[in-house]
Amino acid sequence: MTQDLVDKTISLTEELFDDGDYEVDDIDNVLLVGGSTRMHHVQDAVEEFFGMEPSTDTNPDQVVAKGAALEAAQYDPEGGNLPTQSITDILSHSLGVETHNDDGPNQFDPILEKGADLPNRETKPYGNPDETEQNLIVNVIQGEADEANHEDNEELGRFVLEDVPGDTKLNVEFYVKEDATLDVTAEAENRDIEGGINISDGIGLTQEEAGRIKEETQDYTSKAVQRREADAETDD
Repeated sequence: MTQDLVDKTISLTEELFDDGDYEVDDIDNVLLVGGSTRMHHVQDAVEEFFGMEPSTDTNPDQVVAKGAALEAAQYDPEGGNLPTQSITDILSHSLGVETHNDDGPNQFDPILEKGADLPNRETKPYGNPDETEQNLIVNVIQGEADEANHEDNEELGRFVLEDVPGDTKLNVEFYVKEDATLDVTAEAENRDIEGGINISDGIGLTQEEAGRIKEETQDYTSKAVQRREADAETDD
């Protein structure tokens, strides 16, 4: 019933090692986190992948609670002494813009690379691909494929800069915050031309995943409202 989820988790773990500078043999201990790791087939899959029996000394639910408490304490100026270890969020996909290509399909040019720490801010210069004055569309993309419109890439949003002269140079800034929201701004050098977009949904998710999560959230909210209404009628 949950085997497909376990298989996907192992697949993602393999990608993690492929993207990093570590080997499975570098791992000394595997800590199970979350109540679902109590299932035997989850533990068996972890043991098979890492070649060692995962640790069961710590309550997997308490691990989640302690981790959340440590993360929250980092935002409390009076939180007291915290452990030296900290968890850093990283980008799961590269973020960038679509660029013009005279010799073929338009290209995806990353500005923030996959694996970059969050929060993060990077700026990159671009030129106007057309010598005549025109409106420029800044298309924000996440993914890893070289072609902008490749099926593995996702368009997150776009905005327009109007009346941009052909000799104009643009500085495009990507700023991903701690909450994984993305601010993209473009400003023309020495000209009063600028624009931008804020993207609060879908960073690190495919469109299909973002849509599924939205639908599940709406469904959960609807059911919660129905339960409250039913409880209220019972109390009356």
